[in-house]
Amino acid sequence: MQYSKIHSHIICYSAFKYAHTETLKEFLVSQELEAICKNLTEQSVVVLGGDGTMLRAIKENYTKNLPFLGINLGNKGFLLNDKGYVTRNSTYKKEVFPIMECDIVTQDKKYSDIFINEANISAGGGKMLELGVELGKRNHFHVKGDGLLVVTPLGSTGYNTSLGGPIMAHSTQNLSITPKAIWLPKSQQSIIINDNEVIQLNNSGRCHSIEIYADGREIVKTEHETHITIIKSDMNLTLLIAKDYENIWDNKILG
Repeated sequence: MQYSKIHSHIICYSAFKYAHTETLKEFLVSQELEAICKNLTEQSVVVLGGDGTMLRAIKENYTKNLPFLGINLGNKGFLLNDKGYVTRNSTYKKEVFPIMECDIVTQDKKYSDIFINEANISAGGGKMLELGVELGKRNHFHVKGDGLLVVTPLGSTGYNTSLGGPIMAHSTQNLSITPKAIWLPKSQQSIIINDNEVIQLNNSGRCHSIEIYADGREIVKTEHETHITIIKSDMNLTLLIAKDYENIWDNKILG
């Protein structure tokens, strides 16, 4: 990730795309970008690129507790405004989303990461994964199969839908626990819970091979017994959505 500053605003963009994309180079030094930044009423993180760049920028900057203004120079850009809708005269609506924390303990080692779309818990080594699942202190069950996806409303229109998981309105405060090719119990369907619930997972079977990803980033691959805790962070993600783009963004985020 590359960084620069315009006025007080943090500008984030991909170093690879900067080296290979003339559009990004030109926009970075344009008077239009400077005018867009000057028009912002509070210090913000301005992200130039696509969803991958936005997710990396959030991961690296969320603790600053600043709003994120995404300007899409990539492909889909679900989390960003299309470039043509962000101008020196734009006004913005704030959209606030939860940030989820994923804490992992395996073989006396600890790992932590965050996600805003999904945590992907997968079987490793081509073997079936057995997971013990605890939701709060009330609901305990086991599944055997390829793993589970823990999905936020913001991420529900992605990989989740190809697994038959539900699309959730992004204004709801829920998570979906979506099964991946579950062998037992064969009737296991997606479970929707409140996003304040604590989710605890253990690879409890004979095969401990497990892979864990947060928003596509690998956290850990291990052959050892692993305990995973997913909780809602005290921090939120704030996206700035141009008011002229709001209806388009709503339709895009809902797939």
